[in-house]
Amino acid sequence: MKKTVLFSVIAAMIVFASCNKDGVYNPAKKISKITITETDLSPRGGDVQTTVQNWTWKKKQLQSIVYTIKGNQDTSWTEEFSYDKSGRLIRIEDKKNNHYTVYEYDGDQLDKVLCFEYNEKMAEYNFKYKGDRLSEIECLDFYRYYSIQKENKLNPLAFVCPSAIVDLAQKAEENVALTESQPRQKMNASKLVLSLEWDGTNISKIAKDYPGYNKRYECLLTYDSGKNPFAGFFALDFIGAYYYKSANNIVSMTQVGSTWKREYIYTYKGQYPESYTYTDSYSNEPYCRYNYQIEYK
Repeated sequence: MKKTVLFSVIAAMIVFASCNKDGVYNPAKKISKITITETDLSPRGGDVQTTVQNWTWKKKQLQSIVYTIKGNQDTSWTEEFSYDKSGRLIRIEDKKNNHYTVYEYDGDQLDKVLCFEYNEKMAEYNFKYKGDRLSEIECLDFYRYYSIQKENKLNPLAFVCPSAIVDLAQKAEENVALTESQPRQKMNASKLVLSLEWDGTNISKIAKDYPGYNKRYECLLTYDSGKNPFAGFFALDFIGAYYYKSANNIVSMTQVGSTWKREYIYTYKGQYPESYTYTDSYSNEPYCRYNYQIEYK
């Protein structure tokens, strides 16, 4: 079964955006719990993995998320959030796994995200804008090694990318990844550039360029009219496919020049989703189904 690096990594690091000010996440409905069930649909499958996220708030600020995974390998970890005097997120830390991420701003906009493990910089993300619209993200990965695939490994790419793009990046890295038995090695930075296009308040297209590989991928997105409870929240999971800048919920993702497509089915209570489901396929054969249950305060 595909391992979920979940809302931080899964999930979460967050940077928030509210009132056009990045680093602030104060949604109208605050999430208290998310339960994610992955069911292996492959011929040799049948495995089920469940991940539970418990969100803790202090008034308007998210304080921590506790992740618990139950499946072939049970594990758990906690991400803690720190803010500056103006209430903007400046740090998320997973002490158990010695991971932390730092957020830097230029005025009201997110400028840079720096990711560390054991105090070594692992990745850097630089943000560019056209007016008040996020237009480009330059992603620099300073290390490649097998453990990046593990479910307790933070991957900031997930904060702002749909799973289609993240999966493509993952596959590209797997082609050059070191085996787990080999020592960690520092390499020249692997560079990825994401270019975003907008349709109103939602990101409608993401183009991904690998300058070092002369590769380019494009993904188109459509949305419904429901409210995205993660809008403004950076900490996205690999498969949630939410955007911190998009106001509504993704209905479909398609890869340009490919038959790949993902469609989402939602149930709503009022304007916010209570659950959503989608199935991933490879060569038109389904291999994993994901179900998200969302509870609010």
